[in-house]
Amino acid sequence: MVSRRVRAINPWHRPLKAVLRFLFWLLLRIEVEGKEKVPQTGPLIVYFNHANWLDPVIVAGVIDRELFVMGKEELFRHRLPGAILRAYGVFPVRRQQVDVQAFRRALQLLERGAVVIIAPEGTRSHTGVLQPAKTGVVRLALRSGALLQPAAVTGCLSFEANLRRLRRTRVRVRFGEPFALSSHERATSSKEELQRLTDEIMAKLAALLPPEMRGVYAQVGDQLKPTSAAAEEAGLPEKRVASR
Repeated sequence: MVSRRVRAINPWHRPLKAVLRFLFWLLLRIEVEGKEKVPQTGPLIVYFNHANWLDPVIVAGVIDRELFVMGKEELFRHRLPGAILRAYGVFPVRRQQVDVQAFRRALQLLERGAVVIIAPEGTRSHTGVLQPAKTGVVRLALRSGALLQPAAVTGCLSFEANLRRLRRTRVRVRFGEPFALSSHERATSSKEELQRLTDEIMAKLAALLPPEMRGVYAQVGDQLKPTSAAAEEAGLPEKRVASR
């Protein structure tokens, strides 16, 4: 896929991002590390850890490029909030099934050289601990040839409590190095290979998080174990690991 700077796909994105950043200034104290690593052109999939509803909002707000966010379809049930989300660049995905329409939308955006933000876990952990990831992000990267970039978010779990006390919440975002899946990997598509690649990209995300937040991906690096093996070693079923 050829890297290129795209014209604005969504004219509402920039003004809405200005409003969002004003709210950040009002309510949060955000520290961003590695922002200079975010490519300024070309298709890019940014994937992040999802513990709180604010996580994707933060990631989307600190990136300077126009971007699009894959969000659960429940967010669009009410007309006005749904319209605002769509205007910013959020598009719905059905989480309990393979959503072909959402996949195609993401693929089209990447083919136009855009940034797409996705949570590989598929749902919030509520505890800050990484859960087993689904293979959808890897499938999209293999199909599109887009770069992948991990973004680790910490601090959002205390937002509601701090808001009630009229305190600003300290949030940290750490961007890892962007990377591409090799041509060999793009040629393979077995279930086992997709899971292996998913574990590998989640290891890159886990490495950006504090050890206590790495969850089933606590053993990072070249010897990363599959999710099931990590759960077995911990002496817990995967569901307990995902929610501890």
